Amino acid sequence: MLSLLASGFSYLVVINAYLLRLVLIFCARKLRFTNLTEETNWIMLAIFYMNVFNYGFVYLWAPWDSRNVNIPVVQSFFGGVYTDYNAFWFNDVGAMVCSTMLANMYYPALEFFGYWGLRWLYRAID
Repeated sequence: MLSLLASGFSYLVVINAYLLRLVLIFCARKLRFTNLTEETNWIMLAIFYMNVFNYGFVYLWAPWDSRNVNIPVVQSFFGGVYTDYNAFWFNDVGAMVCSTMLANMYYPALEFFGYWGLRWLYRAID
């Protein structure tokens, strides 16, 4: 059951990353850069920072329980399960990281063949 939830969460993260990528590309088109290189660099850096946040910080902070921290503002901010990094944290979070990496490994191929199929379908209809 836990591995099913972990893989479901990883698919949601991948879908979220894909949708955010589409929004960032849309925003780059609306910013109207003076040349294509600036636009491509902006898209690349925006997607890089989005991936660092999605795949780096979210996995570290989401399961963190901050009730034992001595800073009052931080105590109520995170209500996760683990107060420290231990074997259980690595077991749960490691499964999510690995399943997300596996989903990201084959997603570009699925996206390519999906769009290829759509283009073929539109040509067939035309």
